[in-house]
Amino acid sequence: MRKNTGLLVCLALLTTSGCASILDGSTQVVSFDSDPKRAKVFVNGVQVGVTPLSTQVKRSKDTIVVFKKEGYEDEQIALQTKLNTYFWGNIITGGFLGSTTDYVSGAIVEYAPNTYHVTLEPINKSDADRKRHSHQKRVRHFILVNYSNLTSDLAKGEGDYLASLHALLGTNDLQPQETVGRLRKLATRHKDIPAFADAVIAEFLQT
Repeated sequence: MRKNTGLLVCLALLTTSGCASILDGSTQVVSFDSDPKRAKVFVNGVQVGVTPLSTQVKRSKDTIVVFKKEGYEDEQIALQTKLNTYFWGNIITGGFLGSTTDYVSGAIVEYAPNTYHVTLEPINKSDADRKRHSHQKRVRHFILVNYSNLTSDLAKGEGDYLASLHALLGTNDLQPQETVGRLRKLATRHKDIPAFADAVIAEFLQT
């Protein structure tokens, strides 16, 4: 219903602006959290607050976020994006002019996922701890970015994304169905994506 309404709005306004820009705007709410909390959050070099934080972020394919906290190493991430679904409606109703408007404004993309959680490393951490936490961060990042594909593979019990997670977790030598069963239980218990990622790390990498 919302998309149909949006297309009607675009039809009425196609000569003045882009459809995706009208419906979603050129910014999007993104949430940031960290362990430990109260880390300063910088979006493309500008401080926007401290964790935990939900804030409007300008849509762009090149958004860099840096987390800073005294006594801890800086953590930098690039926000992941996908094509805004309203962009296709804009091409249909607004043609080249409308799609160009969205491209310039940044509304052509949306942040997915729109929630990020980082673990900051103490400056004096040992090399072994650094490697362990670095690996955990890679696993967390993989789950956050590929969550929808992972849950789809979990439903089938197989797939490339599930195989990649097996490799990251070092569970290739375990009984595949046993691992899938454990992951399914975690996905059922933790509907929040960052919570699911943390649960997977606790289950497979901290035992």
